[in-house]
Amino acid sequence: MRDIREDLVERMRAIKQEQTELTKRINALDEKLRVITTMIEDEDAKWGQDQPTLFDGPPKSKVKNLSEKKSKITPQRTGLSQFIFNCLSDMQSHSVSEIVEKAKDRGITFGEKSPGRVIHFALMGMLKGHKIKRQENGEWRILQN
Repeated sequence: MRDIREDLVERMRAIKQEQTELTKRINALDEKLRVITTMIEDEDAKWGQDQPTLFDGPPKSKVKNLSEKKSKITPQRTGLSQFIFNCLSDMQSHSVSEIVEKAKDRGITFGEKSPGRVIHFALMGMLKGHKIKRQENGEWRILQN
């Protein structure tokens, strides 16, 4: 039988070397996390300020920062989605262009934004919230309860 103590000592050195390298890697990852966390906090502070909006929405105090990991954001109906919901409340199907025309008739301005695009994205958000559905012909209607 041969003496394996030298082999064991060599293996122990290799493990200590690997442990040192992993400790350095963990420290580098901790630093990256710290930097990213700081960046998120900076962005939260930037976006937490009053941002100009196209339509009235929920008060800023109701909107949670992204860094609040465990917060549950409850959907709030914006002025635009409320307007769209009112347009669709006749339980008929309406196209995006019809909704845009109704918005313009009501005096809603879209600034530099494309009215059809704004309405479309609002409809997509409402679709995701299971409030409305898109018909096969591309028109939109409120979901029947």
